[in-house]
Amino acid sequence: MAIFKAPEASGASFSLFKDEIKDDVCPPGQYPAKCVGIKEEYEVKVQKFQSDEYELQDRIAFLFECYGDDGNSLIDTRPMKISGHEKSALFQFLKGWMGKAPSYGMDTDDLKGHPALITVAEATSKTNKVYTRIESVVPLPKAMLMMFNKEVDPPSAEAKPKGKAKPATEEIPF
Repeated sequence: MAIFKAPEASGASFSLFKDEIKDDVCPPGQYPAKCVGIKEEYEVKVQKFQSDEYELQDRIAFLFECYGDDGNSLIDTRPMKISGHEKSALFQFLKGWMGKAPSYGMDTDDLKGHPALITVAEATSKTNKVYTRIESVVPLPKAMLMMFNKEVDPPSAEAKPKGKAKPATEEIPF
């Protein structure tokens, strides 16, 4: 008779912001967003990639508030190993977010309040559970940043285009 044993607890969690997000998860789409939280955890027992061995890791995750048509919602990154190696998930994430490689010695707490343009997509876990995740993160374009910070109003329909407009010679049939 086979006896099924629960896998050894790793202490690792997929989300460090479960209490903050609850059911207010950002749906798939592209959003201007702002980092509203950063959590770090230290010496977490995590299974090594494609191995039965475990290691202790220091990890970090970021919580974003997405600004969509239906109001604001939250989404977080998966916990990433705190590593400055250029191939690490954290390095690649920060490089995408800032538009350049992060400088060594930077304080990640300074990123709280920092804007981004994020793409949220659905993914399926190994257990066939569907969830949303941040697919990509890039710097918020300057024009969007100005509207995001409400430094300028979005252009109105009455705004006049620059340059000389050609007069319409015939009507559009629709």
